[in-house]
Amino acid sequence: ILGEQKYRGKGYGAESLHLLVKHGFKKLKLHNISAKIIEYNKTSIKLFEKADFKIDAILRDCIWRYGRWWNILQYSLLENDFYNKKTATNTHIH
Repeated sequence: ILGEQKYRGKGYGAESLHLLVKHGFKKLKLHNISAKIIEYNKTSIKLFEKADFKIDAILRDCIWRYGRWWNILQYSLLENDFYNKKTATNTHIH
C-alpha cells in the first residue's frame, strides 16, 4: 500500500487497508473483497493476514520475476467476517 520506506512500520498501511475495506463493505455494499499477493511480498502477506483476510488459492508459478517463477496467493475477506471481528472486539464501526 505504501511505497516509501520512511512511512513503513507506522501503521499507515493497516489503517489504510481498514478504511478501504470498511468503505467497500459499508458504502459499496460489497460482499467479498479479495487481493492477490506475490509470495515474496512478506510485508503485504502479514498486513492482509492481520486484517483477517483468508487464503483462498495459491496460483502456482504464475508470475516470472527476478529470474524465476513465483506463486501468487489469493486472499479474501467476507463482509460477515469483517463485521463479526469488529463485534467480537467491541470496536464501534462508523
